[in-house]
Amino acid sequence: MLENGYLPVVSSIGVTDEGQLMNVNADQAATALAATLGADLILLSDVSGILDGKGQRIAEMTAAKAEQLIEQGIIT
Repeated sequence: MLENGYLPVVSSIGVTDEGQLMNVNADQAATALAATLGADLILLSDVSGILDGKGQRIAEMTAAKAEQLIEQGIIT
């Protein structure tokens, strides 16, 4: 698409079966879309990084640590 001069813009507003609009987590929507399209995903944010339960930045992250923090409900 980009090669043809198109830049896709996707909203994270979803629609239920009943036609109700709902807010979908934009990061999760972007992740699902990138995975479906086999595309690279680049997330931009206005926060200093991944924050722990006390609001402190986590300096380094591994897949194992991320899984642990998800299980603890600290990150999603």
